[in-house]
Amino acid sequence: MLEQKETIAKAVLSNVKAQASKLGVNVLHTGIRDVILPGDMKDIMNQVLIAHKKAQANVVTRREETASTRSLLNTAKLMEDNSMLFRICRENR
Repeated sequence: MLEQKETIAKAVLSNVKAQASKLGVNVLHTGIRDVILPGDMKDIMNQVLIAHKKAQANVVTRREETASTRSLLNTAKLMEDNSMLFRICRENR
């Protein structure tokens, strides 16, 4: 219902316009301004929203972990290929 507010408003307008014209009234516009959901529905929607945000945060965390692992792998390859770089890093510890 929330996603189809415009479609619903158009359907309401056509129905109301037909009925109102019988009374000599011309209706120009209808719309849905506010949808009040029952308490249970609000709780469910909030839980879905929270789960969605947690999933997005997990994706970001996994991307960061993957990038960090790639960086470590690249550094290890560089040190493996270049013994001088390995010695420099070892001495700076």
